[in-house]
This record gives sequence, C-alpha cells and structure tokens, in this order.
Amino acid sequence: MKTWIVTLCLALFATVAQANSMRCGNRLVTPGDTKSSVLSKCGEPSFRDVVGVERTRDRSTSTSVIVEEWSYSQGQGRLQKTVVFHGNRVVRIRSGSRE
Repeated sequence: MKTWIVTLCLALFATVAQANSMRCGNRLVTPGDTKSSVLSKCGEPSFRDVVGVERTRDRSTSTSVIVEEWSYSQGQGRLQKTVVFHGNRVVRIRSGSRE
C-alpha cells in the first residue's frame, strides 16, 4: 500500500513539473529562465505579444514590469506552448491547443 502511494505522488509531481516546463530539442525551459536563455534554447517564437503591465507596491516604492507572452509551435500533433515573462524572467509556461 505504501509503495502505491509513493508511486502515485511521484507521478503527480512529474506531471506538474512537465506542465510548467517546455522542451526545445534536448534543452529545458523552466520558470526563472531569462529571455536570452529562452532564445538560445528555442530560437525565435512564432508569435510575441505584450499583454500588459504588472504594478507592485512596496511600502515606499512602486515598480512596473512588462508582461509578455511568446508562443512556440511544438510540431504536428503536439500542444502549442506559451511562455509568459514578467520583465526578463519566465514566470509560467502554458500549454495550448494541438497543432
């Protein structure tokens, strides 16, 4: 019984890890990567879009970061991936529709 629970937990963790990452050839893009790192690993996206500005307030300062999305085609029959940047860093990777 314990082995079954451990196996299930590991499978769920692997699924979550894959959902927030993107493979480009043998290289992996994950949250925290920079724009230049993503370009180096995956090349130019098929589409770029500035979707807004995120403002954060601290006690004495206010900062704004550009939110940008880059879309990548993963090939015939595979899910399209969208990489979301806040400023220069990847914050999330979403899967889209199949191509």
